[in-house]
Amino acid sequence: MAIIISTVSCLTYLPAASASSESITVNIHTDNLNDFLGITNQAHNSALSVTTNQLLFANLAIKLNFNYMTTQRSTTQMDEGENICLIDRIKTPLRASKYLFSLPVNLYLSRRFYQNIHAPVINDPELLIDGALDLLAFFKKYPDKKLLLSHKISYGNALDNLLANLPDKNKTYRRGAAHETAIVDMLVFERVNYTLLYPQQISEQNIKTPLRSYEIAGIPPFVAGRLMCTNSAEMQLFIEKVNQTLKRLYDNKILFNAHLTFIPDEYADVLAKYFHQATTETMF
Repeated sequence: MAIIISTVSCLTYLPAASASSESITVNIHTDNLNDFLGITNQAHNSALSVTTNQLLFANLAIKLNFNYMTTQRSTTQMDEGENICLIDRIKTPLRASKYLFSLPVNLYLSRRFYQNIHAPVINDPELLIDGALDLLAFFKKYPDKKLLLSHKISYGNALDNLLANLPDKNKTYRRGAAHETAIVDMLVFERVNYTLLYPQQISEQNIKTPLRSYEIAGIPPFVAGRLMCTNSAEMQLFIEKVNQTLKRLYDNKILFNAHLTFIPDEYADVLAKYFHQATTETMF
């Protein structure tokens, strides 16, 4: 499934950057059907990934060819030299050795340790590392407590490794369909005391009940989604134009303000801290 959109005709949010004399055709791929339909305006989708990528693409004076395709097929074509970018990819050393990456397009706060509001506040300095909870130390101190998890999903390498070292007696699982929605409901209605959630999940489900959360020590506090593109001279020019546009969106706070609508209000300062870090440190 593919669709061609001229981003020149899209709503413009910033004064256009000077156009390059180079004319290249770039294919934007995603393996997420909802993102594809949202970005190409074929269906309403207000997800963060859709909103941020639309902001970027609307400010690129270039025609883009959008495709819904499996990652395996996309990377095969990239390895064959086709001008392709995948959206919302995390930059790793292995990937960076093969492909080009843009500056961050969006930022997701990592999963946090959530407790319902009637569970005791965790303020023991032996359990907190710069305000982040030492997950293993917590359950070692409270061996009868249980953490509700989704069955057979990955929480990311760092958190998966922590959970693997957590005794089985401290873990319980929610199985079946709509497990993430069910887990939030179980926490809100106090059927469980502890679980791991993204702040975005609380916002997306429009949860009004107060909850308490802590960063988890030993895992990155956020992940940044970027364009990952074919490594070629042509695509290097494209990435340079993308990065120029992103810097303008950073400077004008347009991209940051878009992020604010996808998290609960109490995380605004946390998001501001990590958004600044992700978009200014040279490693990014």
